[in-house]
Amino acid sequence: MNLARLEIFCEVVDRGGFTAAAEQLSLTQSAVSQYVKALEDQVGNELLVREGRRVYPTEAGTVIYQASREISRIWEEARVTLQELQGAEAGASRVGASTPADYFLAPMIARFQRDHPKARVVLSVDRPERVIDHVARGELDFGFVAATTLPPELLAQPVRQEELVVVAAPDHPLAARLSVERIELLRQPFICAPTGAQQRAIVDAQLQALGMDGRLVGLELDSPEAAKLAVLNGAGIAILFRCCVERELASGALKQVHVGGLSMHHSIQLINRPKRRFSPLMRQLLDYLMLQAAA
Repeated sequence: MNLARLEIFCEVVDRGGFTAAAEQLSLTQSAVSQYVKALEDQVGNELLVREGRRVYPTEAGTVIYQASREISRIWEEARVTLQELQGAEAGASRVGASTPADYFLAPMIARFQRDHPKARVVLSVDRPERVIDHVARGELDFGFVAATTLPPELLAQPVRQEELVVVAAPDHPLAARLSVERIELLRQPFICAPTGAQQRAIVDAQLQALGMDGRLVGLELDSPEAAKLAVLNGAGIAILFRCCVERELASGALKQVHVGGLSMHHSIQLINRPKRRFSPLMRQLLDYLMLQAAA
């Protein structure tokens, strides 16, 4: 469908004649007539009828006129949307996050969404293994993960270091101590992620690097929220990222167990496919999240 023909036809209807339409469009009357004739040939119907000094749409012409106005409206909306996309004011992006990135990303994305109301950002929270897989398959634009190993086909960039802390229930025997020895810690039942999970591998690698092998595993839970509940209910102690337990530590619902010489940190990384093309909105969102996360 030729949009110029539709625009000229509508102008003829609106102006009631070829001469007035030609003046408005800065065309010759002959050119306007040719455009309308070409449209009539295309649709196979007479579209205009002359009555006196004015022309009016036929029944078929009215159908084409109404359809043309709707097409013009949709086209204008598309044009405005394209301008917004180019200006990073609109568009969509799917972001993946695994613990602990989901704890700090959610409020950042909420602030970005508030400042870009026409943008649509979806935050997909899952295990790091699944976030990595979804990014590799192109189902997510990019992701923020804490992991020990990443596939070589993905680009990875460190975003921030997150501290891991030992937490216990307020009535736990170690909670009231100013400091405990490492050997005392290893005698306690631990609540941790299942074997094979990235979270488990992160903590195990940290403890092994500090010469603390062979911790006693009392309960395996594949969620920091579940682990916190288990700690609160006296199932043992846990090593979790500080950002996952900040509210509980601040309120006193959980207590940090301070272990002499024990300091654990792990990097949160941004991952994406090397050939992933980012729209203006995706690039602005990515830059915003990187800046905020590093602050």
